[in-house]
Amino acid sequence: AASDADGYVTVTLTSLTAGPSHVSATLSNHSQASVTTTFVADDASATILNGNLIVTQDNAKADGNAQNAVRARVTDANGNPLANQTVQFSADNGATLSAQQAASDADGYVTVTLTSLTAGPSHVSATLSNHSQASVTTTFVADDASASILNGNLIVTQDNAKADGNAQNAVRA
Repeated sequence: AASDADGYVTVTLTSLTAGPSHVSATLSNHSQASVTTTFVADDASATILNGNLIVTQDNAKADGNAQNAVRARVTDANGNPLANQTVQFSADNGATLSAQQAASDADGYVTVTLTSLTAGPSHVSATLSNHSQASVTTTFVADDASASILNGNLIVTQDNAKADGNAQNAVRA
């Protein structure tokens, strides 16, 4: 580019990628100078893209202590990570979250754990203040170590069969 009447040259840069951008200027006599400019992520377009909310630990026992875990990654519309974004979490099927909300780290990640006393699927949602939302399903499994048959739960459903080797009595637990 040619210089103006005062000897200045102005150029503009754009980028979809957050981070440093190195700019060098070289004159025809090989005199050279370099500077660094920085592009930042666009927090106005914060989102949790499909695939950016994942289950990192699954199939915990439904004993109220064992934990499943989910991790969200908050990025801008161009995939640049966003730090310090508040993510609201919710879970169903009686699951208890380690935090109802948490802030993303420098790489855009935030992880929460959850416990449950109820075996089965638990749907976890992560929501940003701009209503961007993602959901995943995590599963809790029955705790067979604490399984028991409670009084009254073993019942006779068919009784007084003839003792002929064919007729059947039945019980249900």
